[in-house]
Amino acid sequence: MQNNQEYRRDFTNYQEKETNPYYRKPGFDAGTILWPLLGIVFFFGTMFLAQVAGLVFAILSDPVLRSSIENADPLEVVTTLANVQVQQFSVVAIVYSIVQIIALIFFLRFREKREKRYVLKEQAEGKTYLSTTVITFGSLGIAMAWMFLIYLLAQVSKFWFEQMEIYEQMSSITSNENVLITIISVCVLVPIAEELVFRGLVLSELRRVMPDWVGVIVTAVIFGIAHMNPIQSVYAAVCGIMFGLVYIWTESIYQSIFMHIIFNFLGSGLNQILLKFGLEEAGQYLTYFYLVMIIPTIYLLIKLRNKNRGKSTKPIAIVRPEFEEAEAHAEVIS
Repeated sequence: MQNNQEYRRDFTNYQEKETNPYYRKPGFDAGTILWPLLGIVFFFGTMFLAQVAGLVFAILSDPVLRSSIENADPLEVVTTLANVQVQQFSVVAIVYSIVQIIALIFFLRFREKREKRYVLKEQAEGKTYLSTTVITFGSLGIAMAWMFLIYLLAQVSKFWFEQMEIYEQMSSITSNENVLITIISVCVLVPIAEELVFRGLVLSELRRVMPDWVGVIVTAVIFGIAHMNPIQSVYAAVCGIMFGLVYIWTESIYQSIFMHIIFNFLGSGLNQILLKFGLEEAGQYLTYFYLVMIIPTIYLLIKLRNKNRGKSTKPIAIVRPEFEEAEAHAEVIS
């Protein structure tokens, strides 16, 4: 009886939160802000450091480059280094993406020891991958529709004309690079790293304290802003909503990663391949195809939503070992 009273007292404390039986209590806490913030800082910090390291390596290993900037004025130095950075883009992206992926996997596994379902990782059936592929086509269609609108705005607005020029310069970065390097970096590693940061970390924290749909939108806005260019930011935010909804409704980060990889491959890698073989016209037909696929995309999203209506995807707090026995006895007593 004395032992039962002790267990009852422990469980009462647990219910009244006088003591914390969890590795992490449910609800808002400092980590709700801290972990996403640190994740985003880490994401951009590794990108910056990798780019700086790439420039330093290029200067030290290339006597011609070193000589050209030693005798140049500041503006010429900046221009020269910017060109070097463009040439190194895909290789540098491989380096920082690998660092990000490894670090994030370790961090997310650490979080999962304190909260079950911190990252949703359900294994999906083959038909789910098919649905995700169709939704990716529709997402590309939305991006193409946005680009068409920007093209029209650029005819009448100086701001959008200038933004279109900047966007085209950014898009041409990978056009002259090795196709395989582009696919490995932009189409595989970068999407994995971005999904682990934005869906795996940021959205996981937000869905602890807010409805899934709010967390998806907030994460998508952050994801869009992270792309910095106004044109790319808008369609990245819209696609971020798609990635987030697929992640939540399939309960699988593997699906959002798969979707992101396909999106980047069709939007970047495939275009580079078509240009290489002089098949630009095929790219135009693909644009029409993506636009048409917006309709089945809407249907599939509604179907996924209805299938998962009412399910909770919130992380589940894990009770510390020393409280597990107390909780079990308290349930028996009650």
